[in-house]
Amino acid sequence: MHRAPLFALALLLPACPAEPVDDDDDSAAAEPTPTPTPRPDWCPTQAAGRLDVRDTDASPYYFQAADVADAPTLVLLPGGAGTGGATGHATRTWEAFFTADLPILAEWNLAMPYVDSGSFVDDTERTHAIVDELRLCFDVDVVHLGGSSNGGNAAFALMLADSSRYSNLATLPGCIGDYDGPAHVAAFAGRRVLNGVGANDEAGWQNCVESSHDFLVAQGIDSVHRVYLNVPHVPPTAWEGVSDLLEFLAGE
Repeated sequence: MHRAPLFALALLLPACPAEPVDDDDDSAAAEPTPTPTPRPDWCPTQAAGRLDVRDTDASPYYFQAADVADAPTLVLLPGGAGTGGATGHATRTWEAFFTADLPILAEWNLAMPYVDSGSFVDDTERTHAIVDELRLCFDVDVVHLGGSSNGGNAAFALMLADSSRYSNLATLPGCIGDYDGPAHVAAFAGRRVLNGVGANDEAGWQNCVESSHDFLVAQGIDSVHRVYLNVPHVPPTAWEGVSDLLEFLAGE
């Protein structure tokens, strides 16, 4: 009996219909859209100008939102006792750094902790909670840290303790309290530091600012030392030199 070759039998079998191909079907490669975190009801109401935030877990602090989206944020720690109120150290620090008629100030979110009594030096770790609150309530992203006088010293200490929330650092003035080389290398990896001081400041502050800068450079940290002409210990009200600090923090 003659048998047909196998390939011939295969030709006689009905062909299975091909599955249709949808060139527009990219569901397999599509990434799920992340669900945004809802803004808590307790968040401060955003408004034009400086807010005096007093009724949240991280308060009290001042906050002023930028006029543009996706703006960087500077949290500046105040000098002296860091008290609020019309004549408090925090208010005077804010007036020195954040009230000049400069377009660049409108391009930044600005924040400053303060205390009602006592000293902010004893309450500096609250700064971390303020940053977390700003991220949750005002959708801030990049946060830089700054400080003036006691606030500058505190800013160095906060960066050394936990720099994960912050990008770059600027102090005017501010000094390192703990000269721990490996700890500073870890804290400031990939970050920049501006060590500023007024030309009219006391010699003790000028010397410690320069020493702090020299120490950072010796550890291989990107540090800059700047002396600002005609500036005393704390800049005068509406000091226009703040633009230099902001440009440095932004990497310009």
